[in-house]
Amino acid sequence: MPNNIEHEYDTKRNNKEFLKRFFYFLQGKVSLKQFQNPFVFRSSLYPVKRVLSGYKVPFVVCAVLVLSLYIPVALVVASPGVHVQVPQSPLAPNQPVYIEFFTDPGEDGTIQLDITKPPLLAIFWQSGPIPISGGILYDVTAPGFTDPGTYVVSAYVTLSGGGGNLHGSTPFEVMAGGQPGGQPGFDYNLEVEPPVTEIGQGEIAHFQVIVIYNNPAYSGTMVSINLTGLGPGMQWHPEPGGHISISTSHETPPGTYHIEIMGEAQGIVRQTVATLIVRGGEEEPPPEEPPPEEPPPEEHPEEHPEEPPPEEHPEEHPEEPPPEEHPE
Repeated sequence: MPNNIEHEYDTKRNNKEFLKRFFYFLQGKVSLKQFQNPFVFRSSLYPVKRVLSGYKVPFVVCAVLVLSLYIPVALVVASPGVHVQVPQSPLAPNQPVYIEFFTDPGEDGTIQLDITKPPLLAIFWQSGPIPISGGILYDVTAPGFTDPGTYVVSAYVTLSGGGGNLHGSTPFEVMAGGQPGGQPGFDYNLEVEPPVTEIGQGEIAHFQVIVIYNNPAYSGTMVSINLTGLGPGMQWHPEPGGHISISTSHETPPGTYHIEIMGEAQGIVRQTVATLIVRGGEEEPPPEEPPPEEPPPEEHPEEHPEEPPPEEHPEEHPEEPPPEEHPE
């Protein structure tokens, strides 16, 4: 009858053998197959004819732990989920810092940005939390900096639903005295034509906003336009070629309106003023009142001219013939 001691090991010895296999595997002295199969590992040491079923559970647990320690990158391939850029870099001194950023589709949450200047630890600018949706390009403008050198924009994203955090950063340069090649930093001014116009209530006024760039190299840079100071019943509409129209209504009170036209490009805001005079509607003359009716003339008895009294004529008596004389 075979001696059980020759074929089975007590628990203490089994644990020692398991740890030996584990350390040999970490040191690269045995392969993964030898680590997984006690028969292969012990074939040169022990004439084992059967393996205890108790090895199966610790082997599975150990294999999972070892694999998780050695190949986490193979299981989860990490890539930057937040992208940050400063497209105008290098910048002139005091030129606003225009920052674009976005996360990959499906990575929604809130983002916070800051600007530092290594090796200094100070934060020169910081944004508040900004809601962000994956796959959509966002932008923000920070104030410009006077000191030349290399600055870094860092972005920190907190994913919604407890999805974790993301981080990304990008450097940008601030030049001393201007941009490379001697070109000044981006700037522009606004003009409006005509500066003053007059319309009646319910009519439409037309203006043209002219953008004057400080350097022809910046021509075509998009400038966003907005209007403030509109009166009641007014609406404005952009039109091609830098034109805008301002409509009024019959509810717009007559008067003079100073309308502020504001432009924004790369964080630079400029403004100009257009004057719109609204006339009141021409008042219709009140209808002529009919002349007051004259009372009918009072009826008076017809006055007939007094007939002159009849002329009095002496009565003409016929002359009596003389008495006839008779002879006696």
